[in-house]
Amino acid sequence: MSLWLDISLTRCLAWPILGLLAFFFFYAIAFTWCFDRVFGLPASALADDADHA
Repeated sequence: MSLWLDISLTRCLAWPILGLLAFFFFYAIAFTWCFDRVFGLPASALADDADHA
């Protein structure tokens, strides 16, 4: 593919990998936020800090 496009192999491989990393980074944040909104936080995450002191 890099020969067809007349670009370096590094550039040919770097852009798709960076794109996938960026996609999954934002996907993970959005999924976690939506999951917590739909199912709520566990009781251990909602506990008062005074209980653990």
